[in-house]
Parts: sequence; C-alpha cells; structure tokens
Amino acid sequence: MVFYLGVLLITPIFSILAILLFPLNNVTRSRIASGWAYCTIYWLKLTCNLGVSVKGVENIPQHPSIILSKHQSAWETIALQTIFPPQIWVMKRELFWVGLLWRWRRSQLTEAQVVKPLRN
Repeated sequence: MVFYLGVLLITPIFSILAILLFPLNNVTRSRIASGWAYCTIYWLKLTCNLGVSVKGVENIPQHPSIILSKHQSAWETIALQTIFPPQIWVMKRELFWVGLLWRWRRSQLTEAQVVKPLRN
C-alpha cells in the first residue's frame, strides 16, 4: 500500500513534466522522463525490498539496437527503462486501435506492421 501511495505522488509530477518537455528533442525528453522509472525502482527497493540486478552489463551494446523482451510483469517495463534508455517503442498496429489515449500516443510511437508468412 505504501508503494502505491508513493507512485501516486510521483506519477502526476512526471506526467506534467513530460508535457512541459514536449518542445525538446526525443533523446533529451526520454532521459528526463526516465526519471520516473528511476524513482519508481528506488521506491520499490525502499518500500518492498525489490531491487534490480543486471548480469552481463558488458554485453549491452552502446549503439542503437533492438531489444526484445517477453514481459512477465509491469515491473520489467519500468526496469528496462532504467537499463536501456533512451528508447523508442515499436508496437503492433492493432494496439493502436484500443482506446482514445492510444490515438494520441500514436504520434509519439513507431508503428510496426505484422507480416504474415507466405504459405505454399
């Protein structure tokens, strides 16, 4: 319960900050907005004793790369933001059809089409 109260306090702050950062370039905006993920991970460690440990950091490329993740929880989404910033998210086109907020986010995300394999 304490964790949720903390996230409830920091999320509106970073949401307003993200709106104010809109005129900045994508990389700068991403690095500043990633502060929410860093604060959330720190708050998780403080309140729930849940930390992040990354093995093989030396294998993380320093150049633009594609990172694929099979998400098991929302925690991974937050943790990956702290491990691999700045990021551009690529999503299936069908996810944009869900809800009005996705229509607004569509302008800020990269769209990927799913290609069906040819059958003989």
